[in-house]
Amino acid sequence: MNKHNNSILSSSNNFTNINLYPAPPNKYPPLRQNTTGFTIIEVALVLGLAGLIFAMVFLILPTLWSAERDSERRDNVLTFIDTLKNFQSNNNRGALPSISFDMGELKPVTITYSVAHSGDIKDNDTTWAGFYKNYFLNTEDPLDGNYTLKIYNCAQNDSTKNLDLDQPCENPSESTILGENFGDLHIILGARCDGATAVASANSRKVAVLHKLEGSNGVYCANS
Repeated sequence: MNKHNNSILSSSNNFTNINLYPAPPNKYPPLRQNTTGFTIIEVALVLGLAGLIFAMVFLILPTLWSAERDSERRDNVLTFIDTLKNFQSNNNRGALPSISFDMGELKPVTITYSVAHSGDIKDNDTTWAGFYKNYFLNTEDPLDGNYTLKIYNCAQNDSTKNLDLDQPCENPSESTILGENFGDLHIILGARCDGATAVASANSRKVAVLHKLEGSNGVYCANS
């Protein structure tokens, strides 16, 4: 009997260790703290980098645009020279367009768009104004628009006589060209280019054409 009671008690003790009513799961777990985000230092670095990129863009773009305009100006000079050669060979027996001024004068003959566009100039006009109207009227500088032709004799600034062969033309000087408009095309009669400078040539039917540039090169010169 005692043995039987002890086994019952032992069994009842085992039952008391069993949890008949487990706790229900927590439907609302504790909220986690959001640890993601940017620190002040990271934000400052991003803003600094963005500012640097914008500064580089604003510094580089004007230089690129200037270089592109200068490239167009060089092309315009070469177009002028090709057109002049065609005029000489097809219409003027190899001669340059005519001009009504003493070759000893230092002041250039200036032919503007309005002069070349006047109704007085005929299709067969062999003057510089006729050449401008009939062959070069639609070529423009990328900034200043219609060109003004400034035609010089290769002479000294302090003398009316022509220079010796290969002597630099002082008319016009480089400072004169740089002080004028981008739309001024300087044509030096009886000259050729030596770098960016015009020098006296033995061929009176040749010209040096000079164009002011925006870049560091200053002046572009090309031969006919």
